[in-house]
Amino acid sequence: MRVAHVTEVSAGGVRRLVADFAADQVRRGLDVHVVGEASLAELPGMHHAWQGSRRRPAAAALDWARLHLLLRDLAPDVVHLHSFFAGAFARTRPVRPPYAVVYQPHSWAFDAVDSERARGVIAGFERWAGRRTDLVATNCADEISEAQTNGIDTRAQPLGVPIDLDYFVPPGPGERALLRARLGIADGAALVCMGRVARQKGYDILVAEWERQPVPGAALYLVGAGSTDGLAALAPRQWGRTIVGVGSTDDPRAWLQAADLLLLPSRYEGQSVAVSEALACGLPVVAFEVNGARAAICDDGDPAGAVVAAGNASALLAEAQRRLDDPELLVAESKRARFRAERDNVAGTVFDRVVGAYEAALAVRRSRGARP
Repeated sequence: MRVAHVTEVSAGGVRRLVADFAADQVRRGLDVHVVGEASLAELPGMHHAWQGSRRRPAAAALDWARLHLLLRDLAPDVVHLHSFFAGAFARTRPVRPPYAVVYQPHSWAFDAVDSERARGVIAGFERWAGRRTDLVATNCADEISEAQTNGIDTRAQPLGVPIDLDYFVPPGPGERALLRARLGIADGAALVCMGRVARQKGYDILVAEWERQPVPGAALYLVGAGSTDGLAALAPRQWGRTIVGVGSTDDPRAWLQAADLLLLPSRYEGQSVAVSEALACGLPVVAFEVNGARAAICDDGDPAGAVVAAGNASALLAEAQRRLDDPELLVAESKRARFRAERDNVAGTVFDRVVGAYEAALAVRRSRGARP
């Protein structure tokens, strides 16, 4: 089977998932191709250079044409589209393509806008593009429910988030103290946010609330690429004191093993890879109610943290404070965190689902024939 992964995203959780999917599929003997920016050349499989994003509106027609020429020449059996722009560029052919189309939104694009008009336009496009999609693959079941609420009724399958449970592990005895020293974490509790500095991640919501009511005896570490100038302006008293903009890291595991809690103040998610990695490291999570959060952290008993109403940073910090004030709760949730990761994030199981999704998409395409 020849598989082409197409993405406009070159960083963060989407990149990690594409890399993991491609690596597993190469091991299985599939003919794997990755279509995207130059930095993706280091991923497993054969790389094909392509750009297509909101940062290149003037080049949209050229990017569209290049992608379709590339896919025509590549002649894949399955095209796995990752995120909105890859999905938009690849699903606007005038006729049905000769390959199966799997679209994975990694959070729906209509969640990224505030305007109801814009939301409606994007949801309408997704409904239309869904008729040109053989299968929608999602990180979690919440994404499918959200699609159905917005009238997107394409056949869909949740995949889950694959985590290397041999790499993301709880720290050993004495290891946490050594990590904190190496990372420069001050005495006291360390609350970590993991992810690029972007509107989606909601750091502005959290930082503004922390400026109003910082958690006593704790520091907030923002770990991820991107400019923090705007965030610093929201917290003139706490920035550089109890709020630290760490920047990008090549070792996210070290931060997850060194922290006391992971905070997820995202405005929207598909399902956070950082949350799953944190749970695997035995790190409890307090999160906004976004796609996948409740299922990952606290559904079905044995909670490993808490989920609060989206946007309610005061409640988020109150739940964090409750755990820091109750060491026994924190220890219990740490054990449950690892349990939940071992239950939900076994990489092999997720990879099997991905290949199963391809087979289902191929079956859908065969049932449709070559009708436009």
